[in-house]
Amino acid sequence: MSRKTFIKGTLILTLAGVLTKIFGFGYRIFLSRSIGAAGMGLYQLIMPVTAVCYAIGIAGPEVCVSRFGAAYTASGEHMRARHTAIFCFGISMILCIVCTVLSYMGADIIADYIFHNPLVSPLIRISVFSVPFACVHCLVCAYYIGKERTVIPAVSQVFEQAVRLMAVYIVVQIAYSEGREITAAIGAIGLVCGEIAAALLCATIILIGRRKDIRAAG
Repeated sequence: MSRKTFIKGTLILTLAGVLTKIFGFGYRIFLSRSIGAAGMGLYQLIMPVTAVCYAIGIAGPEVCVSRFGAAYTASGEHMRARHTAIFCFGISMILCIVCTVLSYMGADIIADYIFHNPLVSPLIRISVFSVPFACVHCLVCAYYIGKERTVIPAVSQVFEQAVRLMAVYIVVQIAYSEGREITAAIGAIGLVCGEIAAALLCATIILIGRRKDIRAAG
């Protein structure tokens, strides 16, 4: 990696990190005002569940894609980098789906015996659907970071936070207009919507890049 590429990548990721924190800050402020302190407490309880799912299904493959992708790209072995990413993605997706299914089916047990709060159960069932989409998002970002293309990971991170905030805002406005109670479930819905949007963006970028490669080869 050249010094220019390193500096450019650092600046892009730093800017994305700042924007992501700003969106996240606004998201939490709006969410806390909408669902109150008790709702925020419930919402915070689901974070360890999704964090464990991410750790099991995503953390290891993500590091492998980024590290080996960077090594293969540096040596000019682009096909090996791609094959490694596909292999790691397959393993990660299987683990993520297993974690999602087990968490969904065991939501009542987790809520009753770990958190001692049955109200957490429906939030777990909603939030775990973000895990497979987070797999797509994180591994695509890791792949492009390995290829020293930091713009795509940066844009996807900001996009995910923006969609999450927008989704929660829309759901709250709909609930207000219909006179429905606003619960902590909207936080879980926002989480899922953000990851779905980021995964779709990343998948679209991959498909576009693949088509360009096919045209170039043809």
